[in-house]
Amino acid sequence: MTFRTFRAVAMTAAASFCLSTTSMAALSDKDRCLDGKHKAAGKHVACLVKTLAASVGEVPDFTRCDDALADAFAGVEDKYGSQCRTAGDAAGIGARNQSLVDSLEVLTDPAGAGTREALACALARLKAAGRRASCGAKAQSLLIKRDLVARDTAVCDSKLAAALAKAEEGGSCIGVVTAEAIATLIDTTFAEIEADLANLGTEDFANRGRYRAARQTLTFVDTTRPTAANNGFPSLPERTLVTDIYYPSVSTSTGAPVAEGGPFPVLIRAHGLGGFRTDSTELIRHLAGHGYVVVSPDFPLSNLNTPGGATLLDLEAQAGDVSYLISQLEALDAQAGGAFEGKLDLSRIGAIGHSLGGATVFAATYHPTLRDPRIDAVVGLAPFACFYQEAFFDGGATAPMMILAGDEDMITGYASNHLAVFGRANAEKYLVTLAGGTHTAFINELFGGGSNPDEELACPSLLPPGAERPYFPDFGIPEDFLGGAAAGVDTTGSTCEPICPPPPATYMDWDRQIELASAGTLAMFEREFRGSISADRFITGRIDDENDDVTLAYER
Repeated sequence: MTFRTFRAVAMTAAASFCLSTTSMAALSDKDRCLDGKHKAAGKHVACLVKTLAASVGEVPDFTRCDDALADAFAGVEDKYGSQCRTAGDAAGIGARNQSLVDSLEVLTDPAGAGTREALACALARLKAAGRRASCGAKAQSLLIKRDLVARDTAVCDSKLAAALAKAEEGGSCIGVVTAEAIATLIDTTFAEIEADLANLGTEDFANRGRYRAARQTLTFVDTTRPTAANNGFPSLPERTLVTDIYYPSVSTSTGAPVAEGGPFPVLIRAHGLGGFRTDSTELIRHLAGHGYVVVSPDFPLSNLNTPGGATLLDLEAQAGDVSYLISQLEALDAQAGGAFEGKLDLSRIGAIGHSLGGATVFAATYHPTLRDPRIDAVVGLAPFACFYQEAFFDGGATAPMMILAGDEDMITGYASNHLAVFGRANAEKYLVTLAGGTHTAFINELFGGGSNPDEELACPSLLPPGAERPYFPDFGIPEDFLGGAAAGVDTTGSTCEPICPPPPATYMDWDRQIELASAGTLAMFEREFRGSISADRFITGRIDDENDDVTLAYER
């Protein structure tokens, strides 16, 4: 059963979710149908406005407009059949348009005009709004046909402003009606219509994006912070972060140029204990293909090849590494002539972490003193977070959180690391639970499938020889770790579950888990950074509704 709670939903219109096409000739029937419906919706608004303007003081009859919309939708559905993303939705789109025109009528208020001149101004404003709606629909059509990054309404807005200025030249207009107010009403409605018609679901958010994912490997050296000694290996005076940067391009070749457009949102990806920067390339490339720059470092003391063995005790420094990398990206974006000059949108920064990496990005986002306010949204994949208590989240951070978790996780037990932590967090939050999901299947399928990856890969490396299962590890965490109890950190591990219980009889297929993780993660960032209505609908219901192996909880 789906458990959903929410305090409020407040979405604003923004750029539409881009559908991948390459040229007009390559336009698919699915997108031709979508294009036809967009055009029909734009014409419907224009018809409603024209009818309203001709009926001031009377009850307007919109029957002709509604019939034309229904006929147009039926026509494209007959032509493209099952390739259409939606069917039989003319009435719903018509209702959205009618609500828009009602709002435009209230804004321009032709019925309230007391003189002929004032009425002329009000009608001119109303007609200008109708033309802006038609122009916006044409811009949406160009988005689909020409493979644009975002809908461009600059020309539409300029014409609207000029029309309003002309209407107001005589000085007889009543009240103030701005081009911005009209455009916001129209674009808010069109964003909802786009989501209605695009009808995006799991397959869409899990599919490859419009870009190829290219990669550069850079080595960053922070000379202001040391690397601690580790299991007999001496400390170092600096921290060295070998880092892969994946980014949208037209080629997968190493060092290929960043794609035209942008700047692109930035995501910091943190690996788990004994992980490494390339252990989640499927997810990373998926995000880069959808227009994100993803930065994935090897942390000095928790990566697979750490001298002395990977340790979780460097977590505080890893949170600092995240902030350090963001600052290095600011320098790369500002570097004249550099590969990333002007390509990094550092007003939109997200973080993703698996296991200990989840603990890392949570610390970098929410910790009372370590948090970096530049992080705007965070996703934890099976995060090791059981020692984060209520006070940990009381530092004032408001960045939305998503936890993607499997209920058969044998390493970071679901109840203490995911469900309980979801309950403690006080920002906007989402918990996506995968039935039969495991811990290790959130990274690449490294050694082939056929058995439970937690049992095959993780437990053999974590369990001491002859240990009884389930096993309660001694984390060896000092009392002042991450600020200790004063910072909301339970250093005793008393709130954590044991690891490696007997394996479950069934578990989720690796490919299926990667598919759901890719879809959920992308939708989270599309909603937060691109204002996608489709993504918002997906992470507030559809991911649960259309997948029997997913349960969703969220609070806003």
